[in-house]
Amino acid sequence: MIDRRANPLCLMMIILLAPCLARADFDERRWHKFAPIELAGEEPLPVLGTLSLEPWLLQEEAAADPPFADLRIVTDDRTEVPYQVVTREPETRMEELEAKLLNLSEQGASETYFELLVEKTPIVYNTMEIVTGETNFYAQVVVQGRAQGDTYTLVRGDAVIFDYSREESLRHTTITFPDSRYGSLFVKVTNNAGKPLKVTGVKLFYQTTQEGFENYVSGWMTSQEEDPKGRTTTLHLKLGDAFPVTKLTLETADKNFQRAVELYVKKGAGEWVRWTGDYVFKFETESTNESKLSLTFPEVLAGEMKCIVKNYDSPPVKFTGVSFTGYRKVLIFKFLGPRKYYLFWGNPKARAAQYDIAGLIAKYKVGDLRAYFLGPVKENPDYSPPVKVIPFTERYRNLLYAVIILLVIALLFLQYLVIKRTKKRGETP
Repeated sequence: MIDRRANPLCLMMIILLAPCLARADFDERRWHKFAPIELAGEEPLPVLGTLSLEPWLLQEEAAADPPFADLRIVTDDRTEVPYQVVTREPETRMEELEAKLLNLSEQGASETYFELLVEKTPIVYNTMEIVTGETNFYAQVVVQGRAQGDTYTLVRGDAVIFDYSREESLRHTTITFPDSRYGSLFVKVTNNAGKPLKVTGVKLFYQTTQEGFENYVSGWMTSQEEDPKGRTTTLHLKLGDAFPVTKLTLETADKNFQRAVELYVKKGAGEWVRWTGDYVFKFETESTNESKLSLTFPEVLAGEMKCIVKNYDSPPVKFTGVSFTGYRKVLIFKFLGPRKYYLFWGNPKARAAQYDIAGLIAKYKVGDLRAYFLGPVKENPDYSPPVKVIPFTERYRNLLYAVIILLVIALLFLQYLVIKRTKKRGETP
């Protein structure tokens, strides 16, 4: 019979043991390195603080899968501190504005004109998309602005739009210009294909970008191979820092080209995985200046990449270099009072920590939080590397074979007994 008087005692033991169970994941002997978080005697402490996770300091953690999975912040009394790793990527927003297309006309052998009336003024805009069903064109765009009653002022005169739809469709019909507030815009499109471009509509936007915090990751081009038969150029790329990247920028002195490109990432045992497809272009003449030489893609950690540039029937572009960009990782952690705080890392077997802190972080702007720094990095003197666990079938392989042989012998013997019994009864087996 259960003694009901023991229930309060059991409940008390569970309450006392609960914090220990919550911290059961952290055993400091499994973490190889640690460093104190420098607080400089600051008091009172804020609610949240930040640490910048620099690649030169935590390359082992950046290379983990997933990256930074084994980071732990612990106080001097071994209490785990909730945290969240945030990527400081840029945030781009586009707001479409009301604008009316007026006086659309075609003149001469190659020119299209129109006026765009901004419905609400004064209002800021900086991006225009020209809508057309035409293909295989290259056109220069001149944009002029006018306030009510004023003469037109040049907004941008060197923009380019194009479409290259043959083996693969390359299309660029959006142009940007400085922030403007003109009540109306006058646009001239000159099509080099020798006929006016058929414009069916125009969209006006206000685009804003909140800058991120970039990390320039070392990388270089090891070789550039031309394949005339395949009509491609392959750039072999090497990355020096073990840090996730999300943008590749190509460098070239060549001008007046557009190319489709594919980016491949080397994974595992030499397997090439297609990571993204995009296009690059660069137009520089006396009257035009438009380019796009960067590829953005989902964040990836890789030591090697290759970029395949599709030339088709055009001459190869000579690329002179590359650069890689990743976005800085910021660790946001919660202060638990006036204690000493340490960052531990270097446990490849640790699972990614999950703390319920997102709601608290959402109340603050990351850029407004106080930034802290790590003190001297130290190796844990009590570190005990994880022992490789050999599966049971590997550790006792001979025993397993013996058991299988015995089972086979037992089955054969059982079959023998069945056959012998049937023969005694005079039955046909």
